[in-house]
Amino acid sequence: MIPDALAQEFLEICQETMGFLKSYGFSKGRLTVDPAVHQVTVRFHGKTLVIECIWDVRDEGLQVKVARLEEGNPPTDFAVDSRGRRVRDDLLAILMRKGVRGFGYRKLPKGVKPPQLWRSILEDDARLLQQDGQAILREEEVLD
Repeated sequence: MIPDALAQEFLEICQETMGFLKSYGFSKGRLTVDPAVHQVTVRFHGKTLVIECIWDVRDEGLQVKVARLEEGNPPTDFAVDSRGRRVRDDLLAILMRKGVRGFGYRKLPKGVKPPQLWRSILEDDARLLQQDGQAILREEEVLD
């Protein structure tokens, strides 16, 4: 079970750290909670892409992914669709394909509470998006 208060706090931190996306035409974050897979997701919808902040509650892992919208909705496939077309990928994998290295994530002490961890990671991801992810922000084809 994922507590509502924790999911709402995740949404608020995502909104704060990724709020700059609005100036690129992306929506405010939309929260979804999937207890079956122990995930909380906040999605920022653009016209052709969606930026997803995904917190895996069980593994305590946070990833930012970029996905191709299909008829205005995130893809139902995880990474590659039935036609072999990439529909979702990790932000860092996309940036690495573009030649970006040395991501500069801040080191945090062990035992940091989830909200502190989320804020740190998402601030670093927001910096990377603004610094090296202009193609994503312009919603260019970055998944092929």
